[in-house]
Amino acid sequence: MKKKKLAQIGGITLAVILLIMVILPFAFQGKIAGIVKTEGNKMLNAQFDFSKLSISLFKHFPQASVSLENFYLKGEGDFKNDTLIQAREMTATINLLSLFGNNGYDISKIYIDNASIKAIVLANGKVNWDVMKADTTGGVPAKEEPSEFRLKMKQLSISNMNMIYDDRQSNQYAVIKKLKAVCSGDLTSNRTTLKLTAETEALSYKMKGIPFLLNASVSAKMDIDANLAENKYTFKENEFRLNAIKAGLDGWVVMKDPAMQMDLKLKTNEVGFKEILSLVPAIYAKNFSDLKTDGKASLSGYAKGTLQGDTVPAFNIDMQVKNAMFHYPSLPAGVDQINVSANVKNPGGNIDLTTIDIRPFSFRLAGNPFSVNASIKTPVSDPDIKADAKGVLDLGMIKKVYPLDSIQLN
Repeated sequence: MKKKKLAQIGGITLAVILLIMVILPFAFQGKIAGIVKTEGNKMLNAQFDFSKLSISLFKHFPQASVSLENFYLKGEGDFKNDTLIQAREMTATINLLSLFGNNGYDISKIYIDNASIKAIVLANGKVNWDVMKADTTGGVPAKEEPSEFRLKMKQLSISNMNMIYDDRQSNQYAVIKKLKAVCSGDLTSNRTTLKLTAETEALSYKMKGIPFLLNASVSAKMDIDANLAENKYTFKENEFRLNAIKAGLDGWVVMKDPAMQMDLKLKTNEVGFKEILSLVPAIYAKNFSDLKTDGKASLSGYAKGTLQGDTVPAFNIDMQVKNAMFHYPSLPAGVDQINVSANVKNPGGNIDLTTIDIRPFSFRLAGNPFSVNASIKTPVSDPDIKADAKGVLDLGMIKKVYPLDSIQLN
């Protein structure tokens, strides 16, 4: 009988707890919605709003979760027609006990889904992400109202994010599509190990009109020693993939706004010729898994110095290909006797100091040999191109080695 009574009491207690967990979020929902908008207006010089705020005690129990739906942050002044960020959902997990106190709300995790970010640098250097309200006290420190949010960040998770970086001052433009990323670590300490995994199916980047990447598939898995007090990040165990090329990084990066200092070296093991070919967008996009290749290849590179505006670090990228070939099985001919010795370097400073040397780039297309040697200097201001070629390149033969589909070459 006692067991039955205890079971009834336990059942009633559990039901009451569940009922409280269902009702409690509604009691706090209006309060927190007001706090979020108040904090946003207190800190930001921008249009900040969302369509709905919801709270759940079940989604990330024992922590509470606060979600903003259709969140956006729009610029003002020069950027009044630009949206800095918008997201279908942004969820933060909050220490449940902090909801009942008066010392603020501890936020440990943030999740962002279906977001778009557009970062803009105008020709005069003004940026659209500088949305914090300016000091209007004439140099006299104002008495700041304490914020009710305390960020005890352990994890940032991003799903399906599109990003644009439009730097009109240094003429750089980058696009990232469908980014997925998770970054975890103790971001409240002065030093921590950040664990980062990220993947995007399309990364494009150009500088001074020169395209360096076009719709590249990129992924990364990294452990980073983060000195957050000095903004220095040292790469430890890591691997990243650029299309089919897998590599790693040795070295460090220091963020010193507005500059970035670095000393990085590319780590590669064996790189097959097929992996090198994956850097050619037209080939990587066409039946790449079916492509037959052979030959030896190597890829190395480093970057050391400062990146800021028109200033780039010293860098050197070297690629060698020896006696390689590729052939689409569905086509009658291929390209063989491929030899490439290519080097791109800059001593550090202006991007216009970059030199490109290709000596040689030779191949045999459907049995017809062709070779070219080329060098390029001052590629931005006034391209100085020297080249000599040998052989006859019959464009009509390309359809025998590359799947053109409906493309016609005349």
